[in-house]
Amino acid sequence: MFILDNKQIQLDTAFDHNDIQYPANWLRLASVKEREAIGIIEQPDPVVVVPKRDVSELKKQAIENVKQAARNELSRSDWMVIRKVELNIEIPKHVAQERSRIHAWADSAEKQITSATSEEQLQAVSMSPQQAAQKVVTK
Repeated sequence: MFILDNKQIQLDTAFDHNDIQYPANWLRLASVKEREAIGIIEQPDPVVVVPKRDVSELKKQAIENVKQAARNELSRSDWMVIRKVELNIEIPKHVAQERSRIHAWADSAEKQITSATSEEQLQAVSMSPQQAAQKVVTK
């Protein structure tokens, strides 16, 4: 960051000083001595501090996201469960297995989220049944 007369000067931007117009590339081409000769001071850019987010709030949101993802996946075959209850028609084995897998994923993800103590640990949790399945396949 460059400062002249207590004002910041942007790189690649023309500027005026003491009735002299400097072209946009002047700061890049000028030596340190040339910049100092007209009063330009180079300062480090300010450090941007990203505040830590409240892990407990992130955990609540992550658990809600897991529950919503499980609801979305299970809703595709909910009618088969209702049909089983109402008409005693069996749920196909592959559907029952997939529903069990979704339930197991949701339970596991919720436990991982609950035990997480940092944002990084939360980010490591598989946030969808498909993502969890891909991790198993690719390992």
